[in-house]
Amino acid sequence: TIFNNSLISNFDDGIYLSLGGDHNVSNNNISGNTGGSGRGLYNYRRLTGTNVFENNIFSTNGNYGIRISGEATYGDAENYILRNNSVSDTAGIGYGIALTNSNNHTLVNNTIYDNAVTGIFVGATGTPASNCTIEDNDIYETGSGQTQDQGIYLSSSYGNVIKNNNIYDHTIVTGIRAEGEAIIDTIIYNNNLTGNKDGIYLKRSTNIN
Repeated sequence: TIFNNSLISNFDDGIYLSLGGDHNVSNNNISGNTGGSGRGLYNYRRLTGTNVFENNIFSTNGNYGIRISGEATYGDAENYILRNNSVSDTAGIGYGIALTNSNNHTLVNNTIYDNAVTGIFVGATGTPASNCTIEDNDIYETGSGQTQDQGIYLSSSYGNVIKNNNIYDHTIVTGIRAEGEAIIDTIIYNNNLTGNKDGIYLKRSTNIN
């Protein structure tokens, strides 16, 4: 358990997790980690067991608030729970939460705002991401002053469920963007999308319900 710490102004990552498992990361302030890769929390290579990241503050990190990535040797990252986190003001690459080479994660009740480019990214750097549930999140005002902004961006990803989210004030591009031939069998329902340039934008995707 990593609990009730202030991880502020570190050069690279606030927290770096690799292999192992059964982690609970909760009630931490993970902010201002702007040098090097600039990630608040970085998981590279899958964690086994039950892994929960909850009730944390991620603010003003250099490129990512949270980045989770599996890889070929040890397999995709799977079955994590991210809930009740605040993720804001990520600069540079500008992703609040990024899931790559990942499956079966649940993102629930997070507040994600004022990140430079994308609130939540689900995609691939190798195998496609899949079967993630994104629900009951507030995602707003991504990309202020940037050339692109997406509340949720799906790329090379399939079988995801996006429901019951409030996604608003993305004035340059879109609230939910799903793009690529690999975007299949995704369910998008009961979301509240307001004040976005496009509410939902689909390109080269199939069987979206």
